[in-house]
Amino acid sequence: MAGYTITITPNDDEAGARTTIRVDTTSGSARITELTVRATAGGAIFPQQLPALNLDQLIAALVPPAPAAVTATPGPNGHGSTQVDVSGLAAEVSEAQVAEEVPEASEASVSSVRTGRSSRPKKTARAAPAKKAPSRTRQPKADRAAAAAAAAAAAQPANGRRAYRRMPEPGEVLSAYREVGGTTALARHYGVPRHTATGWLRRLRNLGLLES
Repeated sequence: MAGYTITITPNDDEAGARTTIRVDTTSGSARITELTVRATAGGAIFPQQLPALNLDQLIAALVPPAPAAVTATPGPNGHGSTQVDVSGLAAEVSEAQVAEEVPEASEASVSSVRTGRSSRPKKTARAAPAKKAPSRTRQPKADRAAAAAAAAAAAQPANGRRAYRRMPEPGEVLSAYREVGGTTALARHYGVPRHTATGWLRRLRNLGLLES
């Protein structure tokens, strides 16, 4: 595992705090895996003796390709051992330089995206073949009436009640009944359920137009 071990000790106070920071750079970006603060020479540490560290600037100095920010020497365990003075942690990055580089990167990204989109070949849409309209075949009158009766039966309400069709003129129904000669045939003739045709005949009998 590639990384750095940073040890921070004060120069003017032997009883101060000793800070050890281990940084892992295996993934290409620096991340802290250990941060230890200990009192030297077996003493104690008071809150005001804790070092004021800017970890963001410290880690930024370790991120490649800027190895010159921190001088590292390989240690016996393969990690870099770096001695950093507390007073020398001001590795600042110029804000003006960052502000100039960010827009250029954004414009380059937008330009590359536009170029990538324009270089893609356009797919030509194929027109779907038109479906031939089915030829109409003439059906016998009885078959059409039976189909209409089946459709009327399928359209019966889900609440269980029977659907009735409005009765045509009594004279027309009487003439059709005498022509087809039966309740079922009358229902098939008008394309209605049989109970509807039965109700029409009952109405004709109530009107005195049909004998019981």
